[in-house]
Amino acid sequence: MILWEWWFVVSPLLWRAWMPSVVGLLEQRELVARRRVDELREEADRIQAELAVAERDWKEWAIARSRVGNVLAPVERGRVWP
Repeated sequence: MILWEWWFVVSPLLWRAWMPSVVGLLEQRELVARRRVDELREEADRIQAELAVAERDWKEWAIARSRVGNVLAPVERGRVWP
């Protein structure tokens, strides 16, 4: 076998040994992407929980303002308060 023929046979074997497989690279990228999705889902869950608390507080303040407005509203003549 001539030297250059030998190189064409051995070269791909050496290249595969040094270069990570394409499937392996794709799996690494997929893992990174999946971890990012998991992190964002956790953050979204935390934000949803905070949003629920904030909305509840907002509604409570709106109710309080409405009640104070009712209490401070002028009394209609002839209406008896309980």
